Amino acid sequence: MVIVGSGTEPPVGVYELLDKFPITESELRNRFWLARRNIHFQADPDNPRVFDVTMTGPEHSPYEGMEFELELFVPDNYPLVPPVVRFLTKIKHPQIDDFGYIRSDFLGSRWTPSFGIHLSLLIVLELLREPKDERLSEEAGQCFDMVDEKKQNQVEKICLDFLRLSL
Repeated sequence: MVIVGSGTEPPVGVYELLDKFPITESELRNRFWLARRNIHFQADPDNPRVFDVTMTGPEHSPYEGMEFELELFVPDNYPLVPPVVRFLTKIKHPQIDDFGYIRSDFLGSRWTPSFGIHLSLLIVLELLREPKDERLSEEAGQCFDMVDEKKQNQVEKICLDFLRLSL
């Protein structure tokens, strides 16, 4: 099993992964950079194209401090097509469907090969912080419609209560 985390030296097994899966050294550095932002992932021991991801909800969002498990699948024609990222942890979010799949132009039609895996995961983190108008769930989207600064704490409380009740 390959574990990518913080530290100065790559963990044992990283070089075997590099042999099986064509990623650059800079992409590997980006993985360590993500770990410092509470995004951690490890390769599935049975499939080097699947990564198990854990992510902490970003500050100043309704998901702040919540732990999420995700799955990242790297298709055969990556980086020409984006990786498929889905939430395994149940979540109510306007851009995430009931099966955990994410709707984002940046992980679809606006994808470019230069984004890489690290930016894909940062896009997901940013969607938790600030969802866009591409709603899959209208009910969850209503939590983010109230943007008046005076109501921000109330909105976060309402959204957190909504999330806890729905999980």
